[in-house]
Amino acid sequence: MPSETSATRRGRPARVTREQISGAIGRIPASQLSMARVAEELGVSASGLYHHVKGRDQLLEMAAASALEDLLPPDDSGQHWAHWWFDYCVVMRQGLLLHPDVLRRARGSHPGLVDRLEVMLSVMERSGFEIREALTAIDSITNWLYGFVWREVEVRSETEAGRPPDLELIKTLRQRSDDPLPHLRRMVRDTQVPDAELEFAEQLSTIIAGIAARRGEALPDLPQVLRVDSD
Repeated sequence: MPSETSATRRGRPARVTREQISGAIGRIPASQLSMARVAEELGVSASGLYHHVKGRDQLLEMAAASALEDLLPPDDSGQHWAHWWFDYCVVMRQGLLLHPDVLRRARGSHPGLVDRLEVMLSVMERSGFEIREALTAIDSITNWLYGFVWREVEVRSETEAGRPPDLELIKTLRQRSDDPLPHLRRMVRDTQVPDAELEFAEQLSTIIAGIAARRGEALPDLPQVLRVDSD
């Protein structure tokens, strides 16, 4: 007859650490991420994994945090703050494009955010920004960055599925055939498939130029096109 001690041991969930769970998550494509898949990777039962993780939502949050922590901000070598931000946005865009399934969750808080924000503030402070001015600039750039990449992911998905990115707008214009709407119709007719890298550089330049203009600061030459490896 089994002893009470052995029965208790059999009922205990296998001990796994958060680091082991994060490692398993990193080896699984985000589209295949599930409690059962992570449990299989760790060699534990799915029910046992629930003692350590609440569910798939938390797995995705951990995947987002892990992905962002791997994206190191550029070194602060005393370069102009605008150049530092260009380098930062290129690195972040490339990493976020590789992890589209966790992009939305990556916008929230995560352990690596503290260190990342510290570097941002350091760059801005040594460039003469007051703390509130620096935070406004940081929010402006990062909010645009996440929004741009999110839209880029959507456009890629629509294009790969054989749908024009402006399909819903085209449908609406057809339904409103009696309305002139000349500007929108010309935009749909004349607009080609956008060059994402060119748009990225132009929009980022516009934001940075606006920040500099508010400070009465002249900007150095900025890149015109920012290529990233999306493979």
